[in-house]
Amino acid sequence: MGHRVGYSIVSKPEELKKILSRVSDPKLQFATDEDTIGPDPFARRYDFGANPIQYAHNQMNIVKHHRGQLLDHFVKKGQSWAKARYGYQLTLSLQARALSMMGNWIGGSFLNRDKKGIPGPLPGTPVPANSSARRSSSCSRTPSRTRRSASTPGCCVA
Repeated sequence: MGHRVGYSIVSKPEELKKILSRVSDPKLQFATDEDTIGPDPFARRYDFGANPIQYAHNQMNIVKHHRGQLLDHFVKKGQSWAKARYGYQLTLSLQARALSMMGNWIGGSFLNRDKKGIPGPLPGTPVPANSSARRSSSCSRTPSRTRRSASTPGCCVA
């Protein structure tokens, strides 16, 4: 929608009104880069799925899988343990992105850019406490601490 307004050449005000009349069409929803740091759970980077919570769960499963193999498979015999730290940092980054996706389902708000007077949702609607996405968010079930591996002093694993 923004592209049509910004790049269309309109000779009559009626043409612009016709374009702008579609602003609340759900098929034309978008989010700016700035929106991705806001409270709307649908405005997220690295969220490529139709179901953002399921995508985040899948990412957490990848984290769990790779963390379970850091010491035995990621670091080969004769290699530095620094490689395990690097692998852990990679999984920590992936975990942080997944948690960020899930986090706005708890205490977040769905944002709307429609103008006053246009029928539709309010500018900001809290994510309902009983929403299925919120219930399936695993933020509270995700371990936030690491434990030291008994077999490898100084190496943290999840």
